[in-house]
Amino acid sequence: MSEAIDFYVSLLDDKSADEILQKFKETVPGFSKQPPLKLKKNHIIQIFKRQTLKSKRRKVDPFLQHFYNGQDLNDLSEATSNEDFLARLSCKNIPDHLKVALIIKYDIKLAEEILPELQRKLENNEKLFDYTLEIQTDEEALRLLNQNLYLYAHQKESLFKSALLLLSNEQIKQFKIEHNKVKTLSPKEFYVYYQSALEYGLSSLAYAIQRDNLDYTTRYGLVLNFLYDLARKGKAAVDELEKSQIHKVKLQEVEGSLKELKLKLKSAEESSKELAAAQRSVNNLQKEIRDIKVTLTNKELENRKLGEINTSKIEEQKTLYQTIIREKDQEILNLRHQLESWKVDITEKINSFCVLYESSDVSLAQYLFPEVIFVTFKDWEKQKDSLIKNGLTRIYIQQNGISSKKLFALQKSLNGIQYSTFVMHDHKSLIELLSIWKRGE
Repeated sequence: MSEAIDFYVSLLDDKSADEILQKFKETVPGFSKQPPLKLKKNHIIQIFKRQTLKSKRRKVDPFLQHFYNGQDLNDLSEATSNEDFLARLSCKNIPDHLKVALIIKYDIKLAEEILPELQRKLENNEKLFDYTLEIQTDEEALRLLNQNLYLYAHQKESLFKSALLLLSNEQIKQFKIEHNKVKTLSPKEFYVYYQSALEYGLSSLAYAIQRDNLDYTTRYGLVLNFLYDLARKGKAAVDELEKSQIHKVKLQEVEGSLKELKLKLKSAEESSKELAAAQRSVNNLQKEIRDIKVTLTNKELENRKLGEINTSKIEEQKTLYQTIIREKDQEILNLRHQLESWKVDITEKINSFCVLYESSDVSLAQYLFPEVIFVTFKDWEKQKDSLIKNGLTRIYIQQNGISSKKLFALQKSLNGIQYSTFVMHDHKSLIELLSIWKRGE
């Protein structure tokens, strides 16, 4: 363990060393300004080994706090073997010291096992992480591919709601309108509404998110319907953008010709005949420029009516759109058969747990999970007795954004109520956690 820590610290640069010192609120003794990197590393090792005054007073082991609350394993946790893990890690575009940290977090025994090899590579100025996974047969490759593509229950749930990330701000407003329209509809009523809905893609997504009691195949079909509609609109918008670009290029060409004619006009001032001909050409070109500008303005207005287009995602999604369009006809046919057999359960308010948060924006999660109780820290004391009376037994506390002192004080006031802490990185991570909590996991 000690050698692994020393090797990790040896890979730190000035920026990462400063971040660790700031995180533990430590400074190198004897330096009011920036100390040398070597002294920073020595002091960080002392922190991890609890040899500084502040680290000795900490209740939590600084080493565990740093490594297990730092980088997330994410897809690395799905590795099927140590070889698979190292191959995946080698493909990550992150600094080497973070890769070492992830190995320690994944399996400290693996870190100790490959440490001599990493030290040898470092001494010889070789690339530290160039591991690959040797696949012997097609069957093994297909097995690994299926494992990588498999979605667990909570991932399936978050997959539906992650489709919201594809929407523009204007489309999110329209989605909320459609969500309110379909949230009380039975399958029979929704089928009738769906047949005549102008925004059938958003209606399908809203119903898939609202009805979490439907089977996965049906909900997947609804989301696929939304993606098909999004792809169709995206293609139309791309076509309009390409037409607009053609007009812009032509405008540049005409403006270039106008510039050349103006130069000729200046040099032909002594010849009235040439001057008159050049002036007519200039006038004609100016009229053509005005006409093209009007056409270009009209095209841009048409583009805005189609909605906000995130052009940075268009190229990334072309392959997905083409695949979805080819498969869509059969998917819609299956969807219509599924709609006939739907059953609806009304979602009731969940009183057994609540989410206690500081200042993060949880509006999207509140909108998607209206049955879950969200309480801010400042309102906790006002609502605590009422919530306990109604059956509250567990609290999920947002850890980031609250001081340790405030968190400890809150924990003491719970009087036996079970609690867990979580870190909210973004809307998607909170949605995934809520999906897990609702199932009681």
